[in-house]
Amino acid sequence: MVKKLEPYFEKDKNGNPRIFVPDVSIVKNGKIIGCYKEESTGDDNITPDKYWTNERIERTLSQLCGFMSQLK
Repeated sequence: MVKKLEPYFEKDKNGNPRIFVPDVSIVKNGKIIGCYKEESTGDDNITPDKYWTNERIERTLSQLCGFMSQLK
């Protein structure tokens, strides 16, 4: 799985690809057509109600809807 998804993964400080969860990868006909990347806040203690601002919700929905439109 790492080999297939490697171009979409963040790299650790040693340059190794790492899987972070949740991972949302959109696949069509066996090829990855998109990978949602959650925005980091740098705050490990942020709560969902603070993380999911209206702007972040809109950006996320736009990105995911763009991926889904390619599945038609």
